[in-house]
Amino acid sequence: MRCASFLLLLLTWHATFAQDPYVQEDTLEDPLRWSVGTELIRPAYDLLTNSPDEHYLRFEGFVQHWLRPDIALRASCSIELTHEEGPDPEYLTDSAEITRYTLSETRTHRLSAGVVIQKRREVFVEHSKHFAPLLGLMLVAGRESRSLQNEDQAYYVDSTGVTNVAVPGTNVVHKRSDELLFAGLEVSPGVSMAMGTRWELELRLPIEVTWWSVLDSGTENYPDVPSWWDAPVNFGVRLPRCYVHYRW
Repeated sequence: MRCASFLLLLLTWHATFAQDPYVQEDTLEDPLRWSVGTELIRPAYDLLTNSPDEHYLRFEGFVQHWLRPDIALRASCSIELTHEEGPDPEYLTDSAEITRYTLSETRTHRLSAGVVIQKRREVFVEHSKHFAPLLGLMLVAGRESRSLQNEDQAYYVDSTGVTNVAVPGTNVVHKRSDELLFAGLEVSPGVSMAMGTRWELELRLPIEVTWWSVLDSGTENYPDVPSWWDAPVNFGVRLPRCYVHYRW
């Protein structure tokens, strides 16, 4: 009887020990902790909207690492170029009609770093859901070069309202160019979904506040600049962004 009891106890202990590795294995942890990728919407938008008088270009790449199942570190770098030119609406004075041709250019380099908070176990590990809401908090910093040029010309208006003779001395060029540094905070609610084992699609809506500091400025004949040009603080909701991740 004692021998049978000892044998039964030994078999029970052996079965429990054999199952330990399986029980201890963490099947709820996403093994793919790193990802790199790029933003898709803005390059596609630029390709569709570019014209001979308007050129846009914006690229953004990023790297992301999950410290925990629900918290990640994220860093990104972007470059944005814009070129716009064309005639402004003409306007009349008492004796002349004023025409204006405006040309503006902007070049922006930006670095961002911050955290992403997301419950992703259901989508990326259990596969029980399709979408995982997220919230991104990013510190942003960068440098921007911007320039604006107005070319004005006035024409006499005759008694019939026809303009055909230029007013002497009214062919005037107005210029301004600035070099600026900026820093700020970006809050981005969004959602992501798995596109297979290693690919992920992420949608974000950036809400941003930035502080601007002028490094250098040059002005000739004081052109008319937009209202936001001289604002030291800017707040706004940016164009929605779509990121594709490759995970490993």
